[in-house]
Amino acid sequence: MPGATARYSGSPLAFSFSEMNHKKSTTIVEFSQDGSVAATDLIPAPVPRALSDVTGTLDEVLTSLGQDKRNDWVRVTITDSTRPNDMNARIKAVCPHALIMQHQPAGSQARTREAIRVHAQVNPVEVAAAFVQEMTTVPATAQEKAVLETALDRARNAEQSA
Repeated sequence: MPGATARYSGSPLAFSFSEMNHKKSTTIVEFSQDGSVAATDLIPAPVPRALSDVTGTLDEVLTSLGQDKRNDWVRVTITDSTRPNDMNARIKAVCPHALIMQHQPAGSQARTREAIRVHAQVNPVEVAAAFVQEMTTVPATAQEKAVLETALDRARNAEQSA
């Protein structure tokens, strides 16, 4: 650090995935009697829990997490063509410190979400079907819509009898 008169300390630990590859440290500065810098020493910060990024199919990711990422703070991106059943629970069972778990099918762009305007004229089954498509990346099937319609009917009946 020759010639440096100031250094931004930053955080002692990586607190964001944007800092995942940063090497955190503390600088020890020794001053001489006249106030000039006599010596500096860069001490690497301990890394109690690393930040990791893991991408792949659920099976690939579960194998990878179990081997070498189990104790890391992890951002997980699952690339299966459809969202696997119980994806988050299965990831958490192998990696309890997973912080971000997302589904992004291979070859797809990160999805932007479109807001759905909900008002009295909007069919609640269509809103729920849009949610199914958002979560699975495929439109709700006729069978799934029938289940949603049954659930809506039961909710309406329960509301009327209350």
